[in-house]
Amino acid sequence: NNKVTSLDLGSNDLRPEGMKILAETLKDENNKVTSLDLSGNSLEPEGMEILAEALKDENNKVTSLDLRYNRLGLEGMKILAETLKDGNNKVTSLDLRSNNLGTDEIKLIEQTIEFLRKQGREIKIIYMEK
Repeated sequence: NNKVTSLDLGSNDLRPEGMKILAETLKDENNKVTSLDLSGNSLEPEGMEILAEALKDENNKVTSLDLRYNRLGLEGMKILAETLKDGNNKVTSLDLRSNNLGTDEIKLIEQTIEFLRKQGREIKIIYMEK
């Protein structure tokens, strides 16, 4: 019986193979993980695509997601934005600091926040260094 609600996999060099295993875990109906730290894993777009599949699954319960230091780029951010808009996604707190976000990525984040607000869904996204 799984009781794990917080999972810190920061700086574990998960690569696509590790992300596939994690994704299957998050999609399991017995999954209870609500807080997920994937900082420093250099997910890049390929890893983000795998994570996105899990976050859009009805069994996913992640509400807090840390994606600092992951080199997501514009392609990865587009995948993430679409994931956040998905009806099954439950993320309400997201940390994107230290991803070298440019003007296009920041605009995408702001558009996503606005879209979610119009849907009555709130999300806190940290993306600027303090």
